Amino acid sequence: MLLQKNLAEIALQLAHYIDNNTNIKSFCQEQFQKELKIYAGEVLRKTIPSVDETPYLVIRGMEKTEGLLGYAEYTSTIVVGIGSESNTFFADYSENIKMYDGYDVLGKLVTLIQKELNKRNDGANPLRKCEVNMLGAIEPDGSHWAATMVCTWRMIQTINTATEEEF
Repeated sequence: MLLQKNLAEIALQLAHYIDNNTNIKSFCQEQFQKELKIYAGEVLRKTIPSVDETPYLVIRGMEKTEGLLGYAEYTSTIVVGIGSESNTFFADYSENIKMYDGYDVLGKLVTLIQKELNKRNDGANPLRKCEVNMLGAIEPDGSHWAATMVCTWRMIQTINTATEEEF
């Protein structure tokens, strides 16, 4: 049977999984003293999250490849945004090597999200591929930082059976 997954439902499944993830909740409480705000599907120009809505995650750009391939692939672009009130450098290993704290915390959150997405469904359907682009500061004062994650899952597609793998 060909998989014919609804991309809007997949976006909502990812949103619910991330929203209920205790490791991501704990990280956001420790770092920002706030919960992660999640937008599923898309945001309109008038609702693009600002630094006031950080930390946030936008699950958008849903894509799928289905057909007589033996597999189906589902891809989502996830935008992660955080706020940084200090916009200060921190020294790492040496006083000669510096990195802004916003970039460091953003990297930690993105990595945590990737690790937790790999654990979905008890690890039965990990990410096939995850491409991350650390965009960096999107406000000139260093108060708002963002990254994109392009996540792809591959699922077995068995023709002529009633079995369908869960996303």
